[in-house]
Amino acid sequence: MKKCPNCGTEIAANAKFCTHCGYDLTKATPASATANATSATATQTTTATTQAAVHTSTASANQQQSASAEKQTASRSVAAADTTRTATNQQVQQLQSSAKNYFSWLLASWKNPSCEVRTESYFSYISFVIEALFMTLAAVTISNKFLTTANDSQSYFHISKLAFSTDLKIFLCLLIGMCFYLAVGYVTCLLGSRGTKVGFTTYMKRFGQLTNYAIIVNLLL
Repeated sequence: MKKCPNCGTEIAANAKFCTHCGYDLTKATPASATANATSATATQTTTATTQAAVHTSTASANQQQSASAEKQTASRSVAAADTTRTATNQQVQQLQSSAKNYFSWLLASWKNPSCEVRTESYFSYISFVIEALFMTLAAVTISNKFLTTANDSQSYFHISKLAFSTDLKIFLCLLIGMCFYLAVGYVTCLLGSRGTKVGFTTYMKRFGQLTNYAIIVNLLL
């Protein structure tokens, strides 16, 4: 059963005309169908508008997140650069302070060789390396002077000057010889001290302070 859209009388479901008012049911569009279509259209329009608003809001949120991420990345890069610069400045300051302390200890050892000056333990090793370097330079300079004089005094054969590889070998040999000399001296110090053990660091400080005059001698050479 269905109702006539014109008069509201109940009629058969397959009827083509209303038995009460004669309304042609085949040509007319039911009011409920029209209302349903209108409601569906309005719902679709509302849904599309809502989806568009959601997409717009999502795109705006993504843009804000991207901008925030870029700002955070830039901030982190600046912070990392500042940290690196600060660490570099601290290392340079530490190096300058160590160099200043070393030269102060060197001057103090030249002025008072008999008095033990408190200093860093590695300053003595630096002095030994500098002494070996200056000894190498002195030996190479004297050898090259001798070779130059020998070449000028005769002309039937020519002797070339010492190469850099030879200078490096002389430097390494001097370092090895100094290490051997230090080891022998430390063992002799232990055997000579009865009941009193002297640490190797203390021995190096004392010995390095006494041998700092070798730097002056090598500079003169």
